[in-house]
Amino acid sequence: MSLPFARASFPLERVGTVHLHEQETATNGAVFMCEKMGFNPWHSLEAHRPLGSLNRLRKDTYYVAQKRRRTSNGQCPIASPREVRFRP
Repeated sequence: MSLPFARASFPLERVGTVHLHEQETATNGAVFMCEKMGFNPWHSLEAHRPLGSLNRLRKDTYYVAQKRRRTSNGQCPIASPREVRFRP
């Protein structure tokens, strides 16, 4: 059951600031790392992974599409972020 949200009862409150610094992404190591990595919603903590049968189907679809794209482009296999090592 859900209840209507009374925005006036909960004003916005600043809790922090995020600073993103510019990064050099055109180095050989960064390009190598980006080309080797693949992203999908299942590269996350177990508690944050998508749920349900449609999302399980999406998982298989993501995998097949990534594999096809990599072999079509003649590139290296997809790796999860944990498997990729920086190479200068």
